This record gives sequence, C-alpha cells and structure tokens, in this order.
Amino acid sequence: MRALWDPPDKEQDFLGAVILQRDCAWKNVSSVDDLISDASTVALALAMRCRSEYDGATDAGVLALDNESVQLAFRQRRNERAERMETFLLVVMEWRRLMVAKMRENATRSMRSPKNADVHF
Repeated sequence: MRALWDPPDKEQDFLGAVILQRDCAWKNVSSVDDLISDASTVALALAMRCRSEYDGATDAGVLALDNESVQLAFRQRRNERAERMETFLLVVMEWRRLMVAKMRENATRSMRSPKNADVHF
C-alpha cells in the first residue's frame, strides 16, 4: 500500500540533508555557545562549524527545484549571512532555553540539599 503522500526522491534528499544540518547543529551547539555571547554571534559560529552540512542542504534544495530562476534565488538567499544566522538561531535559542531550565533545576536541587539545611534567612 502506498503512503498517502510520498515525496519525490529529490525532496527526500533535501529533507535528509536538512536533518543532517540540524543534527550537526545540535551536536556542536554546546561547544560553540558560551552562554554569554549574543545568540546571533553563536548562531554564525555554529553555521561555520556546520558549513558542509549547510552547503549540502543548499545543494539538495536547489536540485529539488525545477525552475532555474527559483534555483538561483534559493541559492543566493542561502548564501546570505542573515540566512545562515537565522537557520542556526533557532537551535541556539532552544539550547539556551534548555540550559536555563537545567540551571534552575540544579539551583533548586542544591537549595533543598541537606548541606543547606542549617542556612537561615
């Protein structure tokens, strides 16, 4: 039985390349983000770290498009600094949200530990 929607091979290749790009970002965000620098700077550093995956997703995206002028516009947009930054900014922001939650959890846990039982305010 055929799936309700089965994307063409070129679109599957593009989706696979985008997943590789995302996986690279998540694999490297902890080593790039110092949690002090602004998020856009970290996103650009992450874009450099995952450049080959980003370029692979760009190439696969171009191949998935049929119209040459659309292909050119897609490639030009993907090569813009702002587009690279925006692509990785979502990962940086989600990473920071997770880190803040973890820091709060650790702070709460340490305040409840027995070693702090004698502390009075």
